[in-house]
Amino acid sequence: MSAAGRAAVTFAGSGDAFGSGGRFQAYIHIRPPRGEAVLLDCGATSLAALKRQGLDPGDIGTVFVSHLHGDHFGGLPFLVLDGQFAKRSRPLRVAGPQGTAQRLTEAMEAMFPGSSTAHRRFAVQIVELQPGRTARVGDIEVDAWEVAHPAAHHHWRCVWTSAEPGSPTPATRPGPMPSSTRPPEPTC
Repeated sequence: MSAAGRAAVTFAGSGDAFGSGGRFQAYIHIRPPRGEAVLLDCGATSLAALKRQGLDPGDIGTVFVSHLHGDHFGGLPFLVLDGQFAKRSRPLRVAGPQGTAQRLTEAMEAMFPGSSTAHRRFAVQIVELQPGRTARVGDIEVDAWEVAHPAAHHHWRCVWTSAEPGSPTPATRPGPMPSSTRPPEPTC
């Protein structure tokens, strides 16, 4: 749990696809006041960056992937394998654009043949987000919308829906995101 009931946000990866300046690739770690940690993107360098920051990869419950380029997605095989060897038992949820499940399987097989079908103590649950729709991923409701990018690319708005784990009362959901407040187009 983060201090004083507030979410803790760590921007541990802010580099480009090529690690310019020695920076790690894109990922943001969010520790909500209650519940599991969330990653926004998981570039190929994310596992090393998590460990350098002293953040436990096993605490991550959900990874939201904006698009399927390696600097935003390429760390997932390493995160899954780390969980397997660290004896993780809780499910890992991965939410991303159409094709996320197939691409994760392909990436795992390309890097570590046989790893996509290896027995694990935990499930990897894939949710493929649909632009313009709200999806539930664990205790998070997420709105996804497509933005112009060479790959199918999503921006999201996440709303944690319960104040207490297992609470039946959802939080007040904000209205639709006005187009004037949507993030700028990506530049990766």
